[in-house]
Amino acid sequence: MEDACCFAEQKLHENEMNVDDVMHMIPRMVDVALAWEGCHESEKALEFEEMGVDHWASEANLATFRQIMPGGAKLFDHVTTMSTSSLLGGLTWDKVLDPGIAELLTRKLGAYYGAVKPENGGTCTLVHGDLRGDNVFFCAPSREHPDGWPTIDFQLMFQGPVPSDLAYLMNGGSVLPEVYTVQNRERILSTFCERFMAGTQIYRNYTWQQFLRESSIMATVEFVYYVGFGAAIWQTGWKCRKGCGAELLRSGSFSAACD
Repeated sequence: MEDACCFAEQKLHENEMNVDDVMHMIPRMVDVALAWEGCHESEKALEFEEMGVDHWASEANLATFRQIMPGGAKLFDHVTTMSTSSLLGGLTWDKVLDPGIAELLTRKLGAYYGAVKPENGGTCTLVHGDLRGDNVFFCAPSREHPDGWPTIDFQLMFQGPVPSDLAYLMNGGSVLPEVYTVQNRERILSTFCERFMAGTQIYRNYTWQQFLRESSIMATVEFVYYVGFGAAIWQTGWKCRKGCGAELLRSGSFSAACD
């Protein structure tokens, strides 16, 4: 990463991407999706299995999150109902979504993500898994980086639906609000889908409706990361420095026993 910072600009959360930035990334993102389309049935499938690069909706992957999410879900649902927290700005999640949304998703992981399984008609390609601004660098096009944006951190790579990386990028806090206007969101999604359909050899019957559905479902991946990984980090911090979590949240006494 230090090497990348010498010639490129890291797209940190303090330097969010605009519409043009996202559009600039689409051609290469589509190229990767096309290069690995149908990878669950390719000659690389066994190699992926040995590497632990499972399908997102595989039992092995979901079992991992079922193990680490329960305690985090309780903490997450508690924090998102705290009307006095500066994290929420007074708009608590229980007033917008159903109460206990994190615990509900934790219980329903299999049912929720089942729709994107290849055996249920879902598309499949190789997915970066953590394609957010912190892991993306913009630079001048060169022989080494002809597209002008190298990326790092492939530890969370998985197999999943075609729009997975785009959905993650647009819902991970890495883009400016302008990206979410109705016009710009449709422009970004339709450009990706049309470019993919122009090159696909396997998913020629892929519809715009299925693309939107898969994109919406996979947009929740980072939420699962927050509940599973984020809360676990928070709880570990609590045990190492008792009281810091409650102090930052201004929530009074908080017990690590919530796991």
